[in-house]
Amino acid sequence: MYYQAFQRGQGFLTDLLRSLAGLYEDSLFLAYLDEFLALEPNVPVPPHPLPVPRPARSGIVFHDVSFRYPRSTATPCLTST
Repeated sequence: MYYQAFQRGQGFLTDLLRSLAGLYEDSLFLAYLDEFLALEPNVPVPPHPLPVPRPARSGIVFHDVSFRYPRSTATPCLTST
């Protein structure tokens, strides 16, 4: 009976410590999230920005585009004309 009580007490203590560790991790996450959300953008705003034409009539066209992994001697594996 004492052994069972000791095991249950140890289980409750383990659960309590895991819960406290989880609370600490959550508080760290929220602190980092708050710090991230408080960041100001570093992109400069142009003095006279040009509007984007609507609708885009010509779309996006790729000519002579290819892809290959760095330091690879194989021929390009993706080519668009």
